[in-house]
Amino acid sequence: MSLLGIPISFTYIYATQYLVEAFDGELWPQRLIGFAMGMLAFAFLTWLHLDEAITVKTAVTLALAVAIVVIQIIWK
Repeated sequence: MSLLGIPISFTYIYATQYLVEAFDGELWPQRLIGFAMGMLAFAFLTWLHLDEAITVKTAVTLALAVAIVVIQIIWK
């Protein structure tokens, strides 16, 4: 299991490099995208594995996470 840390680390480093290049040298857009994607993944996985319902509060939070991603990708 420990050996998986090496390729995962290199993948993260290269992903960071490519996203910084894509956003003209800025690091904040990828930080916000990563945060929002983590929120979406956590909500989906807790629904899938733990049968936790998506409440109105969670749905609004997920909508805001999607809005963050859309703003970062579309707004130049």
